[in-house]
Amino acid sequence: MLINKRRNDFETFSSKAFLPQSLSFQREEGELTEDGKCYEEDDVEEEEWKEEYFLEMEGEDSYFVEESLSLFDDVPYEMEGNLEEESKTKKMKMEEEKSTDWEDCSLPAIVKNLYREKGITKQYLWQNECLSNLNRFGRNLVVSLPTSGGKTLVAEMMIMKTVLVDKKKVIMVLPYVSIVVEKSNQLNEFGNKLNFNVEGYYGGHGTIPLPHSTHVAICTIEKAHSLVNHLIEEERLIKEVGLVVVDELHMLDENDRGFVLELLLTKILYMGKGGIQIIGMSATIPNVIEIANWLLADCYISDFRPVPLVEMLFVDNSLYSPSGELLRSIPSKENTIQKKSKEMHEIYQLTKEVISNSDQSVLIFCGTKNETQDVASDLAEMFDSPIALIHKEEREMLIQKLKFCNSGGLDPTLCKTIRFGIAFHNSSLTVDERELLEEAYSNRIINVMVSTSTLAAGVNLPARRVILKNMFVGRNLLNNRVYKQMCGRAGRAGIDSYGESVLISKRNQNNQSFKLMNSPLDEVKSCLCISSSRGLKRLVLDAIGGRYSSTVQFIFSFISELTKCRS
Repeated sequence: MLINKRRNDFETFSSKAFLPQSLSFQREEGELTEDGKCYEEDDVEEEEWKEEYFLEMEGEDSYFVEESLSLFDDVPYEMEGNLEEESKTKKMKMEEEKSTDWEDCSLPAIVKNLYREKGITKQYLWQNECLSNLNRFGRNLVVSLPTSGGKTLVAEMMIMKTVLVDKKKVIMVLPYVSIVVEKSNQLNEFGNKLNFNVEGYYGGHGTIPLPHSTHVAICTIEKAHSLVNHLIEEERLIKEVGLVVVDELHMLDENDRGFVLELLLTKILYMGKGGIQIIGMSATIPNVIEIANWLLADCYISDFRPVPLVEMLFVDNSLYSPSGELLRSIPSKENTIQKKSKEMHEIYQLTKEVISNSDQSVLIFCGTKNETQDVASDLAEMFDSPIALIHKEEREMLIQKLKFCNSGGLDPTLCKTIRFGIAFHNSSLTVDERELLEEAYSNRIINVMVSTSTLAAGVNLPARRVILKNMFVGRNLLNNRVYKQMCGRAGRAGIDSYGESVLISKRNQNNQSFKLMNSPLDEVKSCLCISSSRGLKRLVLDAIGGRYSSTVQFIFSFISELTKCRS
């Protein structure tokens, strides 16, 4: 259970502009891992399935039927066209309702121009209101919004506001090395134009103690904790740091890494004495108000998603809705292609019907690193040779770039699959290889990316269709939080009228599959639970090793502050 600290000066905003009907705003009164490898799926532990069995989806009636009709093969051409137009009209109307003017957070006009160059000319309504109140009140904030809802822009704007306007440093905490690298590159584009320095902290990268010349530190969880410890020891934390941003806040309950993240935030709360703003973001926290109370934060909740998501289950060549309704069947063509497993034929069919349009993309999630390479290789063998003629020159150039960054060497499987517009994404790739493949995927040189679940956690690589090969991550069943994150990668804002996610299941796994799709998210629990002797020991040892624990009385003060805030 998380800290449930209540402060006397909590106030409720009276501004009606912060309370749109589609949003629920609530305030309650009182990788590479550090050893050089990516955090892999085998580290994810199995969670207990809840006893309740949910088959009804809230608000599913008309929306899903309308969207799913356009997926039927036997729908008359005229009717299919009308439905597609309706979908586009619906999306355009949603964009108009959800977009508004620009909240600049007192930043120079060049910031808006830089976003315009990226194709972002307006902020969504929730972004504008959120930034307006953050800029005005400066309080902590927890944002709960579906994947692709636009949380990143809010974080970026507040980072630049803290550096350029408040003249303070920023620490951004991300779960995986690939996301740290991506975000460092993105913010460096702003930093180069606006004259502030961004440094990535992961593996052997990043200077500790934090250099005075570094304005924004983009860190893995472990590196951020180490950085904060040094800032506390040097008595620089409160003086220099103005903002801590935590993406994927739900990782608080992920065993060892969750312990480190929770301890890190506890130190920011305790040692920062309210002088350091905290912004936490996640798409998969059901008990978000409880966590907001712990962080002494405002809570912004919405189900807004720029691109509607259609979730489906695929069993025996048939697609079903989450409620069990048969949507359509996909004819099997096993005899027309090389002999592969039934599972590969299913993946092939689901992939081919999307990428027949070369501008579309598919993201396939597999349970292990080896599976990503096997699936990519098998797909390349199953696709027709004309596929290899699309973007042929660009793909050959990509192969040469990959060889160059590896001193002439390249994984033979990757070399084969790229020619068919297919690549895999896992911890066996170097940072340079991942960057090149992600860029090629974004530019549609690569149309199919086969990945482990780490790609679901935040790397900005959306697809028209997301395919989940099965319900397993490593040897464990997929939990509903990771499932929702994977599905959330479907749908590209500004390109797709809707996104699709397809979970492949076997007939004898139907019950578990529907339960996974329909069960509510598990609540985020504390890893610093005082009832756990291991957690308490780690807490005391960390307190002893820190500057804030110079006396026994100080240690008791720190622990009592923690315990009295728990429910």
